[in-house]
Amino acid sequence: MYNKRKHFGQHMLSDQGILQYEVDMLSPDGKVVLEIGGGTGNLSRPLSERAKHLIIIEKDFSFVQELQDMFFEHKNVTVIEGDFLKTNQKEILQKSKQKKIDLIISNVPYSISSPLLFKLREFDFEKAVLCLQKEFVDRMVAKPGDREWSRLSVMTDYYFKPIYLKKVGRGAFKPVPQVDSAIVMLFKKNREIDKERDLFVERLFTHRKNTLHAASKADEIVKNYPNIQEAIAETGLGKRRIFTLSNDEIDKVYELIRQKNRK
Repeated sequence: MYNKRKHFGQHMLSDQGILQYEVDMLSPDGKVVLEIGGGTGNLSRPLSERAKHLIIIEKDFSFVQELQDMFFEHKNVTVIEGDFLKTNQKEILQKSKQKKIDLIISNVPYSISSPLLFKLREFDFEKAVLCLQKEFVDRMVAKPGDREWSRLSVMTDYYFKPIYLKKVGRGAFKPVPQVDSAIVMLFKKNREIDKERDLFVERLFTHRKNTLHAASKADEIVKNYPNIQEAIAETGLGKRRIFTLSNDEIDKVYELIRQKNRK
């Protein structure tokens, strides 16, 4: 069993106090809850006692069988075998016969933290509670100018409102990982996914320690955004280092580039 967990990059959260804290922070009473990665059901059990309907999506077939046996007589629980990263909201709702997903919760395998977070942009939900590697959460909740302010910080701030809740020591997991974790709460912002802007942020933050003016001279930046230096001049942000730029300031540059490209 542990070998399978390691294969999928999983360390199972087993501390009952922390598990209950996650459930309490989610407030699942009367709600449709999506749990990403049910594992051995440590979190699924308390969720099922309070949620209107619990949807569990699990990739590991051995865990799927275990969860199906566990909730065989629970009409308010649907166990779906599948990879969350390769599915979509419509498919999950069809399989669970639900109309919407209110809340999302997951003790996220470290190996899929970024893909899972970015996948959540595609889902409609009120609130999510996630347990991730602490270093990852620190970057999620960072502010412009912080050492941790990065592409991940910008993307998180743009699509979500993140709230740091609690550090979770490595001893709360089995097997014990080499790093600590943290719990973060996410509220979804009402934004459409903008893939072109996301790509602009990714390219920009490969030069995060440079000034915006210096970064604008990089070959891939010049090639893809030939009007960027003119846009920077209009914003007056040229001397600012990339890691100090807020999302609003990034938007100013990005929107000017788009306007100039349309002329």
